[in-house]
Amino acid sequence: MQTMILSRSRKRRLFMLLAALFVVAVGVAFLGERQPPAQAKSNFLTAFVAAYPHTAGTALDSCSVCHTSVPQLNPYGRDYRSHGRNFTAIELLDSDGDGYANLEEIQALAFPGDPNSHPSGQATPTPSGPTPTPTPLPPGEPAQGEYQIIGWNDLGMHCMNESFANLAILPPYNTLWAQVIRTGPEPEIVTDNIVVEYSFQNNSTSVGKTDFWQYAKQLFGVNLPPDVGLTGARLQGQMHAQGDSFVIEGVPLTPYEDGAAHVQQPYQLADLVAKDATTGQVLARTTFVAPVSTEMHCEDCHADGMREGVATGNVETNILALHDKEEGTNLMAQRPVLCAN
Repeated sequence: MQTMILSRSRKRRLFMLLAALFVVAVGVAFLGERQPPAQAKSNFLTAFVAAYPHTAGTALDSCSVCHTSVPQLNPYGRDYRSHGRNFTAIELLDSDGDGYANLEEIQALAFPGDPNSHPSGQATPTPSGPTPTPTPLPPGEPAQGEYQIIGWNDLGMHCMNESFANLAILPPYNTLWAQVIRTGPEPEIVTDNIVVEYSFQNNSTSVGKTDFWQYAKQLFGVNLPPDVGLTGARLQGQMHAQGDSFVIEGVPLTPYEDGAAHVQQPYQLADLVAKDATTGQVLARTTFVAPVSTEMHCEDCHADGMREGVATGNVETNILALHDKEEGTNLMAQRPVLCAN
């Protein structure tokens, strides 16, 4: 009986081994016969064929129309990218420098990015002289669906003094950041050939809304022109590329709108516009909050009589007088005082 049981056990193990070998053999055969997966057509190539239907199924219906080898771009591909991925905008260019305009080559089923591929027969080359400049979209007209821009302020709330006559805790100093993203199946953050302009809605000047410039020399040791902040930034201008972002640091923004009433608005709205640096074409826009406030409420602790009987009639001089009393300083005679000192 024991011999019979062992024999059955061996048979079962042998059967399992054979079954496993069979599965492996079938898998190897399947892998050997399986064809490589088909490559999906690029959205850009699909757009190219849609723009030029006669190229469907021809040699131009391939990645080679824009690439020497993926991902390396040929001259036509580079022009396409630098002109907002707009085929129409580069039709008059001669990207590969072979004497024929891109549109002329495409119509003849020649590669517009390959100088060794060009129309045959009696085709007329493009005239000599400067390369025609493509017509950009009118100013203020954004490109559709090609770019997005996001922007943000670097702090939840920037604070500044309401007056700088006695002391300075913080100057007007907002910092804005932005990133521009080229959309598509392979989106990417871009800074090359891009400019980002900034401004603020109903807030074009800070002069008359704060006495900062009257005391900037005494407090910070610099002579600043009106509406120019400590970093040289103004309330409108161009941001600077930094890494994969754009930044403008030290904007002298106040929480008051333009107009005689100087309406207080701590939630200022910053407008950003991304443009093609070459053509000026608007690529994307966005608006976000750039907060700034003078509401530090020092009076909660330093109103007249709240600390050691100090009462000067002004919250800021109460602070300085208390400091003089406790520390033996002479800040009241040295106004305006930079608190960081």
